[in-house]
Amino acid sequence: MNAILTTPPQGISLENAMNILKSLNFNIVDVKKLKKEEKEIPNQETKEAMAEAERLIKDKDTPFFDDVDAFLSFLKN
Repeated sequence: MNAILTTPPQGISLENAMNILKSLNFNIVDVKKLKKEEKEIPNQETKEAMAEAERLIKDKDTPFFDDVDAFLSFLKN
């Protein structure tokens, strides 16, 4: 696939330039959007951590802390 990386001519907005290229049947690929979509897919370790967090939130015996000092004293005991 050949790629043209350039800015539109002066006086033409990016949106208008993309519409012109689309009307000429150019395949427009938004690389930033593709990279963003790739980053949003969690891997297996992240999925497991999210599931564990959900279990902890739903568990009534899980201690919750609003204060760092209270949390640190809990860890020491």
